[in-house]
Amino acid sequence: MPIGLSVVSAAAFAAQPPVDIEFVTPDVSHPRTATQLAYGWPLAIRATVSDELFIFDLSDSGAHSDQTVLEHAFVVFADASGCYEMPRDLVRSCLATSSGETYLELSADQDNVDVTDSVGNDSLITLSDSPGVSYSRRLSSGEIIDVEVGPEVGSGALDGVAYGANDDWPGLVLLSDHGIGVVLDSSFNRPPVAQRRNLAGLLESVLFELTDSKGRTRISAVTHAPLGLLGPVIQWDSSIGENNAAPGRYRVDGGPIQWHSNELVESFYEGLISSKVFALRAFVVSGIAPTVLTDANYDGRVDNTDASMLGYTVLSNEATVEVRIIPTRHLILLMAMPYDLDGNGIAGFGYTDEHGVGPGQIRKPPP
Repeated sequence: MPIGLSVVSAAAFAAQPPVDIEFVTPDVSHPRTATQLAYGWPLAIRATVSDELFIFDLSDSGAHSDQTVLEHAFVVFADASGCYEMPRDLVRSCLATSSGETYLELSADQDNVDVTDSVGNDSLITLSDSPGVSYSRRLSSGEIIDVEVGPEVGSGALDGVAYGANDDWPGLVLLSDHGIGVVLDSSFNRPPVAQRRNLAGLLESVLFELTDSKGRTRISAVTHAPLGLLGPVIQWDSSIGENNAAPGRYRVDGGPIQWHSNELVESFYEGLISSKVFALRAFVVSGIAPTVLTDANYDGRVDNTDASMLGYTVLSNEATVEVRIIPTRHLILLMAMPYDLDGNGIAGFGYTDEHGVGPGQIRKPPP
């Protein structure tokens, strides 16, 4: 049964974005950049809304006839048609009208990798069995294989965890200019126009306060930062030419081939990460956010301006948090890919494993 609360403030929406979004953790209130381990640190995003109309979609819990559970909440800011179509199956009088709402869709839910999810936007849950980010690796045998990098998104279960829009907060956009945030083709090459992958679907929990002590609605997305959320993806080859005499080669996030001094990949990756600050940017759009966002104005930056140019109604400011990352062995093995960059038949990796074994090579396993 739909329940309406408060009033729509179209004037407030026209004057300024109706949603204020911020990163709660890591803390951005101090100019010093936060330093985190490669994974496991808390990432929390909060949005505050002051004037809106709430419509709940409540259904039988199945446990007791007098109990209901929250399936969806819709935060409606404006409606051009004058008839609220959400949820459509409950508002029969609106079925013949075109949708005119400017809104956020929400579900209070906790998602877990490989655990079937039934709460959230149905269309996005259906897409959550999509594979993760993968690139081709050319082995020493010459064989090309596809291997995933970045955070784990499950093995095919409809778990609500996926790249793209978040099934429990479909309007949220989360972008990064490094690693898995950068869209490349399967051969690790950048497209002609820069694109960024929406990482919001990796966030595990969405919660909200109906009204706080100041009468505001507050929405939170919280997660343990997964391994591979931040950090560059690299192709690496330390075996170049005959007898490995030439300097090694590498590529970072689809960039050009560069040279290294045949050092161990772990030392190189640690140095690469220590020299960078990784930024996450978040904003909110009406309806369902894009899976991939393109640099529509060709300024070299993919942000909320591009979303607006591509036809999305942007409902918030754009918040930014910067983080320094301390790499771990697991991150390096996940994000650094051995690749035969010179075609000499050896994809030299040069990694010291936990037993202290020195520079190695990746070859096709024997039959």
